[in-house]
Formats: sequence, C-alpha cells, structure tokens
Amino acid sequence: MDSGARDNVFFSYAHQDRAWLESIRSHFNSVPGQQLTLWDDSQWWNDDILHRLIRSAAAVLVVTPRFVRSQYISNHELPMLIRQQRANFTRLFWIPVEDVPEGERQALKDINAALDPARPLCRLAPTEANAALRRIANEVVDHVRAESTKSEAERRARMQGDT
Repeated sequence: MDSGARDNVFFSYAHQDRAWLESIRSHFNSVPGQQLTLWDDSQWWNDDILHRLIRSAAAVLVVTPRFVRSQYISNHELPMLIRQQRANFTRLFWIPVEDVPEGERQALKDINAALDPARPLCRLAPTEANAALRRIANEVVDHVRAESTKSEAERRARMQGDT
C-alpha cells in the first residue's frame, strides 16, 4: 500500500468497556488476510489521536451506556468522527453492545447501526453474537480494503466535493 493508504480502523469505546473491545477486536484478527492497523485511544495522546483519526478509513463504536455518557467521547472523538463520515472520509460502524435508551443515543441517529439496537450483543446467544461480530468484522475489513485502493487525490477530491 502507498504512504497515503488509509488502512487504519479506530475503535472508540468507554475505557470501562475494555473487555467488550477485546472481544470485538478478536473477530477482526480472525479475518483471513486482514493486514489492517487496529487501534484505540489508549495507545496515543490527544493530538496523536486526532491525527490518526484522519488516517482511519473506518471507526468502530463500541456503544454502551458508558460510551454515550463519556464526556471525552461526546466532546472530542464522536464530533470529529461524525464530520469525517459526513465528508465520506471515514465510515462509522456502531455496535450496540448493551442496552442504551434511544434518547441517550441521539448523537448516533444519523449513523446506521451494525446490529439492531433493540437486540444488542449482550442479549444474543454466544453463537449468534459471534456470527454477528464475524459479519461486522468482514464488512469493516472489506470497506477498508476498498478505501486503501483509492488514491490520495481521489480521497481529497471527494472530501472537497462534499464540503
């Protein structure tokens, strides 16, 4: 891939939900031929996070009550990610992991959920949850692979055309 390739997948999650994050990430690691950079904000400082978000073709939002109540996510990560998606630069995949009342997830209303929010992961049988996570991981990886084949000029033109 060229130096402009955006083969990063960012995971946004409340730090109290680290176990959910690890479970979800394990499904990405099992996608055949997956050579993406999977990262989250525990690995970087604030300025580095914002720079790396720009280089991410996809973001996976691990949505729980703690996620929607996180001031850092609400004030920093989510607004930038939503701007990136509106510019067709980063595709967002939000995974309802635990029940979150609809009124508390208004910031996500314009983003398609990767699963039915009425049936979050915690309500699924283990085999059903694993199948859903494999499907989501494959969808994200396929999206990032398609994005990585586009040239930097194509991406910039698309962003400028959407502003």
